[in-house]
Amino acid sequence: MSRIAPRLGPLEEGSGSRRLSDDPPESSPTGNESGGNTHQETWVDYDLDDRAPLLFISGGKDHLMPPAVIRSNAKKYRGSEALTDFYEFPERSHFTGVEPGWEQVADYALNWAVSHARAPRS
Repeated sequence: MSRIAPRLGPLEEGSGSRRLSDDPPESSPTGNESGGNTHQETWVDYDLDDRAPLLFISGGKDHLMPPAVIRSNAKKYRGSEALTDFYEFPERSHFTGVEPGWEQVADYALNWAVSHARAPRS
């Protein structure tokens, strides 16, 4: 059974924080009165403690999403008590998971996931 976390709502006036909301964003297809094509907003709760461990993998020679960008994305999760890790494969490109030698990346990710797995809550 999958569970979808509530979407973060608009910024609370003067608080600097977002409120949780189950209402669709106003720019979503269900909240748009103009009838035009729109996209649904996506919100990430970086501070969510009740989530699975998260591993960011980067290729050191990735010019599309350089390691600094991936590292910066990982740092956004610092406020969460849940585990967030970053690992860089220095000689790999943006296509690190599909280029020759991808097995090394897959093995690293699998070993990381297994070593950080936790039993499901009952």
